[in-house]
Amino acid sequence: MRIIDQHVHSEFSFDSIESIENYLKVSDSPIITTEHADFECFCMNGGDTAFDYDEYAEQVEELNKRYDNRVLKGVELGYTERVKDRLLEFIDKREFDLILLSVHENDEVDYMDSMDRNSFREILPGYYENIIKSVVDFHHVVDVVAHMDFVLRNKEYEMEDVFEQESLIKSALEIIIKYDLALELNTRGLYQFKNGRYYDYLFSLYKGLGGKRISIGSDAHRIKDFKLNFDGAIKFVEDRGLDVSNIKF
Repeated sequence: MRIIDQHVHSEFSFDSIESIENYLKVSDSPIITTEHADFECFCMNGGDTAFDYDEYAEQVEELNKRYDNRVLKGVELGYTERVKDRLLEFIDKREFDLILLSVHENDEVDYMDSMDRNSFREILPGYYENIIKSVVDFHHVVDVVAHMDFVLRNKEYEMEDVFEQESLIKSALEIIIKYDLALELNTRGLYQFKNGRYYDYLFSLYKGLGGKRISIGSDAHRIKDFKLNFDGAIKFVEDRGLDVSNIKF
């Protein structure tokens, strides 16, 4: 089975300038882009980053006429409890082939901001609590819980800090399993941010709790990161006794 990159951004996302067509040109498989939909973002001084769905759908339709129906539509929902109704409204009555669920921030912190170890330890419990809330609120409409390493990026930390939150991490994984969602291996997190020890620990807990479904996504925002080290990522998953699968397609 050819594994599709299930976390990709194009120029329809606020932080990418890559065209969808460029991804098509380097792949003979179907592609899917999962464009950002975040509202009232702390990192944008309260602004929205949701994309223009109508323009996106129109371009996908046009490309599918030229590229043998190889383009699928996706979205990455950026959860905060305060905007859950706006997120649900955004996806309502719109067609998506894949929906990712992400936690990028709370109302006070962008979880990707640099911070020292003490600050990291203060925000870590809330990060996992927000993942739990996000799954409770969105399990009926999403397919994948994305990049659970996001909070580690650009941080000073030790794995012991993560181990201290094992009870919360297990609770998050249990609810992901309960609702039969897939857990993402984000190759940007694995290779660029060097979070292999974390993913090893996370997947060990996930498998021990009965988890099986793994989605692989590069989180590419530019063509050079598309399918970033997928061969290594597939081996990483399989070496831990888990299965890689295309979710829904």
